Amino acid sequence: GHLDTAKKRIAELEEDLAAATAENEVANEKLADTAQQLEVILADEEHNREMQAGMVEMSETVLELQAQQQAWIEERTEQQGKLAFHRERCEDLELQLREAAEELEATRNATHTKQAREAQEAQARAARVE
Repeated sequence: GHLDTAKKRIAELEEDLAAATAENEVANEKLADTAQQLEVILADEEHNREMQAGMVEMSETVLELQAQQQAWIEERTEQQGKLAFHRERCEDLELQLREAAEELEATRNATHTKQAREAQEAQARAARVE
């Protein structure tokens, strides 16, 4: 009877071992799944970090471009101011030139009139002398 009891006990232990082995395999599969999920999560986090770094870089680029644009606007405004100043200066000079031309014309007319009068007077004197 001892032999039968021992054989029965060995069979029970083998069944227990088989059940424990099956449970262990299931647990190992779950562990492998969890490890895989963790890798996916870590990869996602890495991707997110890269995206955030990219966004920070893009923000910095936008700020640089805005600063360049501001500098360009200021430079353009300054150039427009200089242009307006030179335009006014040109208009002033044109006005002075016109005034000088009018003065010259008036002087020319006066001189011409004076010369014509002097010529007439000379002719009148000459006529009297004869």
